Amino acid sequence: MLEEMLTYLQSMNITVDYLHKEAGKGQFEIGLEYTDCFGAADRLIYTREVIKTAGRKYGYHPTFLPNQYGISKIGEAFMSGVLDHLPAVLAYTAPHPTSYERLFSTDWNGRVVSWQKENRYAKISTCRQPGADVVSHFVCPAFDACSNPYLGLASILTAGIDGLRKNLSLPAPIESCQSRGSESLNALEEDTLFNNMMGENLVVCIKAIRKAEINHYSEDDEPYKDLIHKY
Repeated sequence: MLEEMLTYLQSMNITVDYLHKEAGKGQFEIGLEYTDCFGAADRLIYTREVIKTAGRKYGYHPTFLPNQYGISKIGEAFMSGVLDHLPAVLAYTAPHPTSYERLFSTDWNGRVVSWQKENRYAKISTCRQPGADVVSHFVCPAFDACSNPYLGLASILTAGIDGLRKNLSLPAPIESCQSRGSESLNALEEDTLFNNMMGENLVVCIKAIRKAEINHYSEDDEPYKDLIHKY
């Protein structure tokens, strides 16, 4: 099944850098080749559909629902902006109540609630290419695979650009962040940057959808059973 999935992706000119088993039962991690933001979002959408199609062919139900469990001045300012607006950014990158069970669990990303150097347990981590002495990029594991990649990337770009405009510097590692979707929604309500740069109409829609999802799944004892068929 995995070989067939990789063949499909290759036929679509989507390069897979790695595919390996993760810690969770039936959990795998796939890494796609770096490209520009919009191209990456397109490839993520196509890859999700290919994985779902290949899995169903073999009787499986692949899901992207979160499982529970030296930098340049420009790069530093951009990353600082993302950190500064991280509570509101999570409303885009961690769209469902179960997202926060992963983000703040005791055995995965919840171990470290901060930015770190080359630490994949952090919410944001700087990275270097093998053998390099300078930071090449940063990663944001708080970005769910089931989120809308266009809105998620747009929120990160919006926050990063604000950091560039203000010429922010990286603070000490942050000690806390919201632990529930309702708190990220409150943060988005208070953060006017996204209204100004992404458009008030879009933000109003996002807030309404998040609020409806929070209300709906707060009444469900086992929301995972419903969400797993949607994502």
